[in-house]
Amino acid sequence: MRPDIGNYDWCENHQAKLTPIEKFAMIKMLIQSQLKDTLGNVLFRMPLFSGKKIDLSFDEIRYPETHTVRMAEEYAKECFSEPLLYHCYRTYFWGALLGKSYGFKIDEELLFVSSILHDLGISSKHIHKTGQCCFATTGAREAYQLVTNMGWHPDRAKKVYESISLHLNPVINEQVYGPEARLVGEGATMDVLGAKSHRLSAAAIRAVHAKYARSGFTEDILHSITGVEHALDTRPKLLSSMGFGVLARRNPLDRTEYNSPET
Repeated sequence: MRPDIGNYDWCENHQAKLTPIEKFAMIKMLIQSQLKDTLGNVLFRMPLFSGKKIDLSFDEIRYPETHTVRMAEEYAKECFSEPLLYHCYRTYFWGALLGKSYGFKIDEELLFVSSILHDLGISSKHIHKTGQCCFATTGAREAYQLVTNMGWHPDRAKKVYESISLHLNPVINEQVYGPEARLVGEGATMDVLGAKSHRLSAAAIRAVHAKYARSGFTEDILHSITGVEHALDTRPKLLSSMGFGVLARRNPLDRTEYNSPET
């Protein structure tokens, strides 16, 4: 029996390649997640749900200032362009805010390190490898090595690996892989496509954008997913063929209302 798509065993023992059945499963997950997001968007427009939108206070949503966090930040700054680096920061804040809206208890250090490093596979340092390996697997391996060098226990380092390797999955089971894995995936997807942005208030979104602006990001991520060659039968290859570019260009987070100071 093959392991779950995107987890450690699947990446390391099955070359991170999708079988025809797994491609169908990915498409099914994508449709399921988009339908659920559309329904959620409709519901959160109703008065009954509008009060559940999450406002942001930077005093509440922070990341811990540990040695590993500082090292992860420094490595990210070495590898990423500014638009991609800011995307990784936003991924953390969106994930932390969504976690707050779900009532999750999270390991902030694990969430931050996984978020800031989740796109290492498409950074300038590693993007040349996309034709040989799924970029989420490349990034997961790099991050795993970094935190291992920082002295993390292998079990916890594996959580970083899987939070990154799973982030391309439209659906991630937090009961199996932890809330951090789900929130890295949802935070990244929200930033790229706008999914679940209805759960956050406009003020919360503007506050994140004020610190980590979106300038140049759409072009950067489109080039990384649709403008380079990805290995056959990988998740990036499948997603790039399924209208990724159209969805990214329609991201509601790019609207003026979310990218201008509140008056």
